[in-house]
Amino acid sequence: MSNLSSVIAAPTTQAETHAYYPTTETVAKVTAVNKMVQEQETLATAQERHAQQTANTAEQLANQKQQEEIAKKKAEQAKKVAAAKKAAAEKLAAEKVEQAKVEAQKIAKQKAEQQAKENAAKAAAQKATVKATAATEPAKTTTTNNTTVSTATGSDASAKATIASRESGGSYTARNGQYVGKYQLSASYLNGDYSPANQERVANNYVNSRYGSWSNALAHWDANGWY
Repeated sequence: MSNLSSVIAAPTTQAETHAYYPTTETVAKVTAVNKMVQEQETLATAQERHAQQTANTAEQLANQKQQEEIAKKKAEQAKKVAAAKKAAAEKLAAEKVEQAKVEAQKIAKQKAEQQAKENAAKAAAQKATVKATAATEPAKTTTTNNTTVSTATGSDASAKATIASRESGGSYTARNGQYVGKYQLSASYLNGDYSPANQERVANNYVNSRYGSWSNALAHWDANGWY
């Protein structure tokens, strides 16, 4: 910026040798111009500073928003990972529970089958023992004119007939593997004698020894399917 005061004070021509002094009005105008220029410069500086501050603020907000977006994405990703891990853990736990159930059922089935075999073996052994004992006891039937007569009477006779019907249909010649005759006795208990008289004798001995009566034997048959 040129100094107007110096210009005004300088002589207009080389011929002029006397000093030039500006008027009060001219000085006032120069001063006003200088003040206006300074004010404009100050205003420009303030505007520039404000613009820079605004730019800085905008940049900070942008950075903050970006960080928030990044944090939000990370949180969502972490949530998905946690959900996937939870689902995998629940699936694994369910598979283990199901596997445990299958194993428990398998073990229970094996135990039940083993128990059934043991019970059947015990029942067969007990039946065989009783029949063997019965085969050695005296006969409780009488024979008149080659006709076998049972000593069972009344309800015992009815029970005996019911068992015979269930075991063989009442036939002395019925066979089922090792079991023979009307009462399905073991062939070994009959000692090769399959006559009706011997079948009646051995059957009576077996029932009386094991159950005390045919009625009791029938009650056992009703409860277990055999006597």
